[in-house]
Amino acid sequence: CKDINEKSRTHAKENENFRKGDQWKAEDAAALEAEQRACLVINEVKPKLDVLSGYFRQNRSDINVLPTEEGDEVTSDMFRILIKNACYKNNYDYEETRVFDDQAAVGVGYIDVNIKASNVGVGEVDIAYKYWENVMFGPHQEMDASDAEYCFIITPISKAKLKELYPDKADQIQKDYDELVENDQRPASKSDRYVGKGKDFDIEDFGLADMPELLNISKKKYRLMELRRRVYDRNPVIFNAKHNF
Repeated sequence: CKDINEKSRTHAKENENFRKGDQWKAEDAAALEAEQRACLVINEVKPKLDVLSGYFRQNRSDINVLPTEEGDEVTSDMFRILIKNACYKNNYDYEETRVFDDQAAVGVGYIDVNIKASNVGVGEVDIAYKYWENVMFGPHQEMDASDAEYCFIITPISKAKLKELYPDKADQIQKDYDELVENDQRPASKSDRYVGKGKDFDIEDFGLADMPELLNISKKKYRLMELRRRVYDRNPVIFNAKHNF
């Protein structure tokens, strides 16, 4: 996944540096520094992106659900209310703006829709912005990556949140954490090994040596890595030809 996205991510990083005002090539900056000359930057990029972001905020589209045939009015109204309620509870306008800002500046933005545990039993909708550098898509041709078969997501997350997202693994997560604290092992750095769930692996085997540690024990912070794939199911359909049903 990293190989597929390497070229576009390199360009995206350059674009983000331009937005921040880091617009000199390293060799040019070094040459000027050797001559004791300043690297002057007049950032023409950020003000224009700020204006574009302002246009987006002031012209935001509203969400509506329309019926497809008579009798669907009540159902469409219910769906619209539910969707707007989920957006309101998740500060969707703010999250959407952050995604738009990434799209405008680096060319890609990502918003994650998930289900989080709740007392209701069915869970609640969780909508969150993801930093563009923490998301990588599989091969795709559509601009929105809707035809990608998989995507890879990296999320800095607390232990409590990790256990909430994966309640069936909560006991194992806590057990692994307690063992790591007891043994004072620092997992998943460039030189260390991570031991958990009865298995040990070398981070070099996964091509992750350039990534930060998977667990910061002192802050109880994890680096969650998810691989999401499309799943295709074959569903049988019974058709009554006589009654066209």
